[in-house]
Amino acid sequence: MEAIPFQRAIFPKATEQTKPEIYVMGCRNPYRFYIDNRTDVLYFGDVGPDAWDDGVKGPRGFDEVNMAKTAGFYGWPYFVADNKAYKDYNYATGVVGSDFNPLQAMNDSPNNTGIKRLPVPQKPAIWYHKGLSEDFPYMGSGGMNIMVGPKYYADDYPPSPTKFPTYFNDRLFIYDWVRNWILTIQIDDTETDVVQIEPFLPTHSFNKIMDMKFGQDGSLYLLEYGRKGFQANEDAALRRIRYSAGRKRPGDSPNTQNQATDWADIYHVIDLLKK
Repeated sequence: MEAIPFQRAIFPKATEQTKPEIYVMGCRNPYRFYIDNRTDVLYFGDVGPDAWDDGVKGPRGFDEVNMAKTAGFYGWPYFVADNKAYKDYNYATGVVGSDFNPLQAMNDSPNNTGIKRLPVPQKPAIWYHKGLSEDFPYMGSGGMNIMVGPKYYADDYPPSPTKFPTYFNDRLFIYDWVRNWILTIQIDDTETDVVQIEPFLPTHSFNKIMDMKFGQDGSLYLLEYGRKGFQANEDAALRRIRYSAGRKRPGDSPNTQNQATDWADIYHVIDLLKK
């Protein structure tokens, strides 16, 4: 099982002895990731298998949001979600064995040239399947493709009436390419657990977000693929989401869902490719 290095964007005091890398293994398809230069934490979305239901070999497919502070093992292909175990399947005989043990997982594949005793797998911060998630109901249902966007720090940007407000300070933006939503998540001070999840612009119709980044002006920029796969889409777009200062602000409403709906009135989504 090969460990995958993620290069840090900024790593102070990096030397030949302290290489600017985090090594993670046990990932299935870590498609989009973000490195927090303030904390050196790596956030990444890991796209899971397609299975809708549990089977004889183990659990259904789950997508994950992971947070790596140090090198670690993230479970695949022995575990998924909150360390739900797959079964030891013998491909030569077709015999389905017992569940893998997260405390004593062994990689005894004849193709393995590395370590055999695996570390205890890290538990993801968020995990959800194709049905309605009991643990994370904001995720919705249907096809899925999790991606991780940026973390917002208000003081990274100069004062402006259009930059995102301090309400989003220290919140991570995540999005799903298939389900077309954006969520913001608040993480505890230990960078271990998610303490709050909120939808962002839930009434807006996105067209398969491929990437997102905060610009130098503190606005959020989105690159959208378009609704149809494997073709040049006329609805592909580069968009800017700009805050409108002076209107109703996030946090004014005591009800989180009403609050999220109200946000649609205080943001302008601008198509930068239209003349």
